[in-house]
Amino acid sequence: MVRNYLLSRKCNLSVLHITNRNGTRLSDAQIAAIVGDHRAGISVSAIAKRLSVSRMTVYRQLERSLPSKAAQSSDVRVYSRLSADDYSALRSLASDRGESVAALSRRVLRRAAGFFDADREIAAAALELSNELKKIGTNLNQVVHQINREAILQGRGEPSSEHVGAIRDMQKLIMSKASSVDQLLVRSGRRRLTTVQDLLDKDEPA
Repeated sequence: MVRNYLLSRKCNLSVLHITNRNGTRLSDAQIAAIVGDHRAGISVSAIAKRLSVSRMTVYRQLERSLPSKAAQSSDVRVYSRLSADDYSALRSLASDRGESVAALSRRVLRRAAGFFDADREIAAAALELSNELKKIGTNLNQVVHQINREAILQGRGEPSSEHVGAIRDMQKLIMSKASSVDQLLVRSGRRRLTTVQDLLDKDEPA
């Protein structure tokens, strides 16, 4: 369920690639405001709304301005010899993706080692999915309360424990899925350690 949703959302996220809603570069003042607000604990959504830019613009600027501890600790060097043609192809691909050759090489090696390396678009889609799942879970919880309330108000017997139990089980499953999405794809520190196998294992039916 999680994997299929993310793949479908990936196709609909081209709007997130714009620099901001006005199609212009961020000013130095905007960049400083994004970093300052983030350090002050203000949410990405609130920052984006205040500055009238997309959330993806905020995410990308924070990625540039605040390199992760994991990136800062990349102190092990790996050397590899390539043919001229291979290196030319690697440089061309890195240029097309807006990355350095070193960054692309690191990404390729991590993918080959089994790490998922969700990009910002996937992380944004995962956050949206997590929020939607939590809303559904909350709504199901309210359904159970309403069923019990109506039974009391109408003087009827206890509602079907089988039906109520099924709804509660569904609510717990959905909230568990939301927690898995947060752990594997939303929280940046944990996301970097997520492997493809982690996603496959989490997506297996209970």
